[in-house]
Amino acid sequence: PLAFSIGRSTYFKANPSKGTVGPGQAFSVLVTFSPRNLGVVKDVLRVKTFSTLGMQVEDIPLPVKGVCSEMAPRVVVKGGPEALPEHFVREKKFVRSDVEPILPTKKKFVREPTLERSDMVERYNMLMPTVNTLTLDEAKMTQAHKDHYDAFVRDSRLKREKKAYDKEARKKGYDAAAMATDTTSLGLESASGLDSPRLNLPKEVDPLYTMNMDPSSGGYVRPRNRPAYLEEEAQLSATKFKAKPTTAQEIRDCAATLTPFEITRLSCGPSVLEFGTVCAMSSTTKYFAVTNDLKQSIMVKLNTANFEELSADPDQVVVPPGGTAGLGVKLCVSTIQAYKQSVAYTINGGAHMFFFDIVADVIPVTLQLSRDEIYFRFTPENWEPHIIEDIVISNPNSYPAEYTWDLHNPSFTITPSHGIVDRKSSLNASIKWKPTNIPGMNEAMCQLRVVGATSASMVKCIGENPEGKCAFREKIVNLGTISLGVPQTRMAVLRNVGNSDAVFQVELPTNSAYSLTCTPERGRMQAGQMMDVELTFEA
Repeated sequence: PLAFSIGRSTYFKANPSKGTVGPGQAFSVLVTFSPRNLGVVKDVLRVKTFSTLGMQVEDIPLPVKGVCSEMAPRVVVKGGPEALPEHFVREKKFVRSDVEPILPTKKKFVREPTLERSDMVERYNMLMPTVNTLTLDEAKMTQAHKDHYDAFVRDSRLKREKKAYDKEARKKGYDAAAMATDTTSLGLESASGLDSPRLNLPKEVDPLYTMNMDPSSGGYVRPRNRPAYLEEEAQLSATKFKAKPTTAQEIRDCAATLTPFEITRLSCGPSVLEFGTVCAMSSTTKYFAVTNDLKQSIMVKLNTANFEELSADPDQVVVPPGGTAGLGVKLCVSTIQAYKQSVAYTINGGAHMFFFDIVADVIPVTLQLSRDEIYFRFTPENWEPHIIEDIVISNPNSYPAEYTWDLHNPSFTITPSHGIVDRKSSLNASIKWKPTNIPGMNEAMCQLRVVGATSASMVKCIGENPEGKCAFREKIVNLGTISLGVPQTRMAVLRNVGNSDAVFQVELPTNSAYSLTCTPERGRMQAGQMMDVELTFEA
């Protein structure tokens, strides 16, 4: 597309003065001459074109010329309340009356139906009919079904809007249907939204009357809510009560049906057990407390058997008179969600059933690594055949996280390969690299997989193994004839034949009938350097 802009002068102006022309399209512009005096008027209109980025492409001059030879009669515009919009439109006089002018109009964009396009018809004809594809006729039927319900929703909305408009019109005291056909209303509402001068009676709002229910008179009542106290968590977990009644008196008390007044003497809660923010696949325990202010024992049971993510320990207790018992509710959710569930608890073997809610915000488990890339380089002080680098695993969550390292390169080993990082703490892991000559085996991608996490953390390990070459100058060290038990010493020359420094270590045979020692056994040599090695043999 190409955007254009046409300037204006004192006597000439273009309509529209700017716009956009699509590829391969034409655009009509109406140029109007409005003289102020008699004579010939010449001028130049500047037509500027712009790219899609707003950069000017061309500046085209458009010469225009107009001749005014006579005075036009004065046009009297009809006004007043009876004037219509078309009375204010000026008549246009064109240069050539025998040619029908093409006036610029704003056409409403109408999208061609997809299933009527030729390319889509050919695409449907090329498809092989299967159970998972639609033919052209089936696609048209599906689209017609969709259009039918789209029209139904659209017409329903229009009807609702018209109904609301008519209701507002009746409320304000004007006839909406008459105003729609009245050409002199100019779309204005009668009274312009002013309040009616009619006096209306004030609306009396009666107070809400409630009936205070006497607990002794019966009806649905529930135990009092018992808020949660953080300092009671340890006490509730340490307090232990029996799970079933044992004495005859306890059996009678736990089988009795409580009156509404007795139910109000019980305190159970909290009504909403909030676990807060927990990690997926982590187990968190909160306590639901029951306080018995009666003079008899009661038996309380939590019904969590229908929920896989919930478990209770203990799930049933006998609360003695004046005692407070805590029933532990353990939550372990495997998916990330805003968890909410209603759990039922019964008193005295199902004679009374009540509910409380469990809510939690389950987030993925995350472990943070101190390093994303680790480079293994041999230092002059390192005489070992391997390099060990440390990495710190941090757990920013409020719950322990279990992890496992996933590594498929035998040149690298991680210790420990799995474990658990406690909440708000960190753990050190050691990565050991032993160089090898196999191409591609000195690099590895270590994955830290966390139980309950949505993705794994990655650590790239790169081992820099400079190639060192050393060789003895003597291929054979001949000791000749030697005596038994008498050590013999010979010197051999070791040379660095490579282009970089080399670290060497001499491996001597073990578990043999003779003794062979080397001095020095290991060392560092620069490129081109030679070193004397002392070999001692004893049989």
